[in-house]
Amino acid sequence: HSIVVARNLTATDLFRFSRHSLLGCVTAEGGATSHVSIVAKALNLPLVVGAQEVLEAVSSGDPVVLDGYEGRLVVRPQSATVEQYRQRQAEREASPLKDGELEDEKMDDRPVTTTDDRTVTLRANVGLDTELDLLDPYGADGIGLLRTELFFLAEGGGTLAEDEQARVYQTVAEATGEARATIRLLDLGGDERIPRMHAGPPEDNPFLGWRGLRMLLDRPDELLRPQVEGVAHNPDLPLGIMVEVPAAALQAHAFAEHVDFFSIGTNDLTQYVLAVDRGNERGGGGYDALHPAVLGLILRVVEAGRMAGCPVEVCGEIAGDVQAVPVLLGLGVDTLSVAPQHLPAVQRIVRAIGYEEAKGLAREILRATDAETARRRAREWVDTHVSSSST
Repeated sequence: HSIVVARNLTATDLFRFSRHSLLGCVTAEGGATSHVSIVAKALNLPLVVGAQEVLEAVSSGDPVVLDGYEGRLVVRPQSATVEQYRQRQAEREASPLKDGELEDEKMDDRPVTTTDDRTVTLRANVGLDTELDLLDPYGADGIGLLRTELFFLAEGGGTLAEDEQARVYQTVAEATGEARATIRLLDLGGDERIPRMHAGPPEDNPFLGWRGLRMLLDRPDELLRPQVEGVAHNPDLPLGIMVEVPAAALQAHAFAEHVDFFSIGTNDLTQYVLAVDRGNERGGGGYDALHPAVLGLILRVVEAGRMAGCPVEVCGEIAGDVQAVPVLLGLGVDTLSVAPQHLPAVQRIVRAIGYEEAKGLAREILRATDAETARRRAREWVDTHVSSSST
């Protein structure tokens, strides 16, 4: 039973450590939207990232307290401090209020609509089979993003045969029932290097290198074909594309004629638009998907989809950001996919606001000159409109 402290970790590291009674992790580097953060959330594993001084503050074998809620690591705590944290943990486990949500809110299966009756579809981002059990309790209307790369990583980073993948997707289909599941093809991030897939020396700039679709097209027999055939047993299966790079967003009108839907992955889109590494906390706070430049591209995709009758959903971390939800709705996004645990909060935000009001907010945010201004205005708007509606 240990807490790992390291300069940085990969998702592969987390899967490996999680098999050995890992209690949590702290890294000196990394960001809240990095792949390792997403995997930690899927594993329900406490993780604190960007603790720049941690390596100098702690030694192997030191007793520590890891507070994942506050993002804090207490090194060599006094006995009174340990007792305080044990008391907090006991109170949290005994309380019906968890992660800011009442337990009975998780079971709310009423249609999710704004105050002026615009319907919003809320789906879940899933990367592990254990998360499938969270779909019903949190009221997810299917899966908006199945991160298939996590199944590869969980199996030790090797390739999965067609029949193995077919079993995974059958399990997903059984869990979602009549609801939709959007399955993203293998998309290993630039921060994941798997020996059995990556030969040769490390790339100088892996986030712009051999990743995602480039891997699939380079190894069609090993990677692409088994996955496509494992998924596509239904000849009428709708096919869409991820919009995660500026070029795809700028050319959305051309793609809309050839696809059945768009799914906007704002985590990567934001880092490529703003040239800020999503996994680097030293980016000076420049990584924010509420930047008007990012929102402008989202609007461009929404408009292209509307003209072609092509649905658009957002599955990045911004979809679970309560300050960003009204902005996304105002841009015309009506399907959001978030971590299952975030669904009740997003549901409550949607039901507290009006679509026409949200459109006004979105227009105002798009005129902002920077992310800080946009974020401040969105926060003020939510505090005024959502807080007042819930009192």
